[in-house]
Amino acid sequence: MIKSVAKSTLNALGIDVEQAARRVRNLPFINHLERRRQAQLVTNPAKRREFVLNTVREFNPDISADKPSGIIRAATIWEGAGRFAWLDHANKNLDLELVHLPRAIVSPAWAYWLNDYLTASRNVLHLGEYALDRYYQPRFADAREAFRTYCTHAIGEVVRAFSIDVLIMPKINDDWTIDFINCAKSLGLPVIIDDREGAITPQRLSVVPPRLRELLDVKFDCLCVHNEIHKELFVRSGLPAENIIVNGAPQSDYWSRPDLWKTRKEIHPKLEDDRFLIVFFSFGPRTYLNFYYGEEPRNWASLGADFHKVLVELLAHHGDRIQIVYKSGGKPLRDQFPGYEVFIKEASPYINDRNYIELDGTFSSFDLLNNADTVFGFQTSGMIEAMFLDVPIIYGAWGELFEDIKDTLLPLHNCAGLTYAETREKLYAALELVITSDTPPSLSLRQKSARKAMRESYFAKADGNVSLRLLEQAAYLAKTSIPTHQGAGHKNE
Repeated sequence: MIKSVAKSTLNALGIDVEQAARRVRNLPFINHLERRRQAQLVTNPAKRREFVLNTVREFNPDISADKPSGIIRAATIWEGAGRFAWLDHANKNLDLELVHLPRAIVSPAWAYWLNDYLTASRNVLHLGEYALDRYYQPRFADAREAFRTYCTHAIGEVVRAFSIDVLIMPKINDDWTIDFINCAKSLGLPVIIDDREGAITPQRLSVVPPRLRELLDVKFDCLCVHNEIHKELFVRSGLPAENIIVNGAPQSDYWSRPDLWKTRKEIHPKLEDDRFLIVFFSFGPRTYLNFYYGEEPRNWASLGADFHKVLVELLAHHGDRIQIVYKSGGKPLRDQFPGYEVFIKEASPYINDRNYIELDGTFSSFDLLNNADTVFGFQTSGMIEAMFLDVPIIYGAWGELFEDIKDTLLPLHNCAGLTYAETREKLYAALELVITSDTPPSLSLRQKSARKAMRESYFAKADGNVSLRLLEQAAYLAKTSIPTHQGAGHKNE
């Protein structure tokens, strides 16, 4: 949490934290020192224990080693976007404490033992979800075994030090989470997973399950998913349907908590109340293509170029009254437009401190949507999230590739609850219309009904109690599981 705040602050000052960090890590001397540090942590039990426990304590300064009587302690894996922060907001009247585990506790072992895997996978890691075939290749079996050994000890040390009763995971089929989950189960720790990837396209539903059915070997007690399509993906993948619950997306609790909503200035000091706020969701050449289309050579580069030409036009013609938020997600490599520098050069005559701002995945898309005057983008769950509001939503999509595969993508082009622009010119015209309108456009009953149907398809049970139900299920698992995990971590070092 502290790192997230620091990152947001540096970004607000115009410092690209991720780029700066990558450059520093790639310096030969720094890289050598980091490899030495990793080697010490993965081979020295005392150093590993000190590192893991200190990292957890720094992240949870209010959690004591002594667990109060009658309290259940649930450990969660904390991710950069802070999705599980909603568990903290929901945990008010339960006899349960949350201990957030930063992914950093396993990062040294992941980087050290799986270095060859990461190097071999460099060309696909930017895709978002990618095939697990490489991770299961025999040449990485020893490295995975070493990683699991580290994870088993690290989890055991956390369990003993903080009296953990249950583990809540954010994803089931990421490479590292598969082994981490199995290590927790090997220690007898109950595991509940809230899988974060709920926006399932028809193509993903077709392509992913056969591969997961063949490869995925993961043990868990309960898998919470966001909607029926999400559940179908894992049932088709061979996971037991009786262990899968459609619970909804924890982040959708936002819409039932107006006490937590932020104003524009609270989101970022440069956001202004007297400007027409446009939120644009960035996308990269392979957004929602991932590995799902085999050797398909085409991508969204030309579509992205057209979107950025529209941004330039907006700044040129309406820069004195608008403020564009260029919003990227939690996977900047996936969402990065390759022609961004050219775009900035073309837009620079029109950009000033008041009409354009870049915000990354550390900033809540919900808060931005809640303050937006209009939203536009392409294939992103952010377009569906906007349907909790009456704000104008403009979806742009065109080109040969889109026409060929549109029925395998998120069906936004079929949704009557938004404006579908089929060309660059129509996208600009639709945006200009809402910018220059004297009164905000109102939604018809048909449009409201379409938005409701779309959001319920992907954000099921968005009643403000999703996080609470997740915690209640975690507590139930902790109470009903055999406490074999209390001796975790005592295996031979």
